[in-house]
Amino acid sequence: MKRVTLCLTFTLIILLAGFSVEPKAEAYNSKGLELYEAGRYREAIEAFKKAIGIDPKYAEA
Repeated sequence: MKRVTLCLTFTLIILLAGFSVEPKAEAYNSKGLELYEAGRYREAIEAFKKAIGIDPKYAEA
């Protein structure tokens, strides 16, 4: 029984670790700023939209 519980626990940890790989809104915002300063406005807008999509309350984007 302990072995089953241990296996399930490790499986759950591995699955949850995969969900934390999602890029953060701040990273997309930074990328958007870089693109904006390089004059790549359309790409910057897309990066800002992704930041807002991840965190709709992220006012900086």
